Amino acid sequence: MKKYIYLASLLCGLALFFSSCDSGETGFDNGEFSSILYLKDDGEVNIEFYNVNKDITYSTIIGKGGTNPNAPGNAKLTVLTNEEMNQYNMEHGTTYEVMPSNCYSFPTEYTFTSKENSQNLDIILKKELGSLSDGVQYVLPIRLSSAQCSVNQKQNLLVLSPTVITPQIQLGKTGKTLISFAAQNAEVTTASVSIPVWLNMPNAEWSFGAEFESNESILSTLVQEYQATSGGGIIFSLLPAGNYDLSTVSFTGHENEKELTVSIDRKTLPAGQYLLPVRLKECIGMPFDVATGMYYIHVSITQDLVKQTIALADLSMNNSDGGENKLVDGSTSDTWQSKWYYATDSKPAQIPCDPTYGVYIDIKNITGISQVMNLKMSVAQEKNRPVFIQVYAGTSEANLQMIYSNENCYPNFSANKLEETGTLTTGKITMVRIAMLKSAEGADMRSLTYYSEGGGWSYLKNVSMAEIELFGY
Repeated sequence: MKKYIYLASLLCGLALFFSSCDSGETGFDNGEFSSILYLKDDGEVNIEFYNVNKDITYSTIIGKGGTNPNAPGNAKLTVLTNEEMNQYNMEHGTTYEVMPSNCYSFPTEYTFTSKENSQNLDIILKKELGSLSDGVQYVLPIRLSSAQCSVNQKQNLLVLSPTVITPQIQLGKTGKTLISFAAQNAEVTTASVSIPVWLNMPNAEWSFGAEFESNESILSTLVQEYQATSGGGIIFSLLPAGNYDLSTVSFTGHENEKELTVSIDRKTLPAGQYLLPVRLKECIGMPFDVATGMYYIHVSITQDLVKQTIALADLSMNNSDGGENKLVDGSTSDTWQSKWYYATDSKPAQIPCDPTYGVYIDIKNITGISQVMNLKMSVAQEKNRPVFIQVYAGTSEANLQMIYSNENCYPNFSANKLEETGTLTTGKITMVRIAMLKSAEGADMRSLTYYSEGGGWSYLKNVSMAEIELFGY
């Protein structure tokens, strides 16, 4: 007990002395302390360590002061032992661990000449620091001592406490996208999906690559997990490796956002539902973290076209003599028809035919069609059935593209149903225009611009149709 009291008294007695010699002050007379060493930076110093596969240097100073600062001397630096670190933790309420020796380096011996009042201390924190266990706060506690000089006991311990900051790469979006193919459509066999890949901080000219999971066993497990939790009853198979291309994304310079392009080629895949989980696997060239987010590509290959519902409200014509409901009532015996025109006369028609599309029927508000579309159109009247038909598709009247043209639709009236109108190469559509350009009577519906109140029925010209059915996906 007396020993502790004596030591406490000694420390209290020295307090005034030590406070006067901080930063090398020499305002004291005791010759025992004519030369005193100290660390310019002392106590806990927090620094940021970016885990970018490089060492960093922390620089400070060992100073020499006292009543005779020009006296020569030496200095020694040591790292606290684990036992000393535990004692420090108890006194400061911390849970630090001493940094492994392979994570730092610094000179341990210094010699001061009579002309030197300070020397630089360069502490190298090595790149290995970035691979230490998460959740543990490692510190580098360095103590200053000397066999020849006194040491300021208030400035003799530097505790470097690095915060390791590891950049992370991640997918710029998560979720799922659907790509549909028709097994019988040889024109559309490929597709691509773009997925952004991000670095979560500015790129300080780091070069690295983002690599994606390709192990089929792991991918199959991810497919099964998705099917069990979010599959909605769909039975998925893993999209085979030969049906997609997914390569490493490389970053250089100041790039912190790139795009991954996944190329899909259905080739000879049979009809079915396939899933490709896209997940980052690792960073190549840098010790960066990778996020666990997932993006799923659902590849649907269907054998049969899906019938789409056509609501009466989604039908419109450039002219009509009534009976629009007959086009979607499920019966081929009743017909819709356009207005009646005379081929020649002197009086302008109330509603002229369109010079490009003749008499046309629009189907609007279409959803769910982007790959294949077929129309089945039935007629029930011989003379005014359309024989020259063109079909257009798009997302508005401004961007319609012709996808089908046939100048001999119904060569025999007995074959009164047209079942194939080609396949889409336009992508997603929301409207279809059926343009009827000529009738079986030979009337060109694009040039009928007159009508008459007189005359016989033999002079009347128009077109009619019994039923329209829309298929696709």
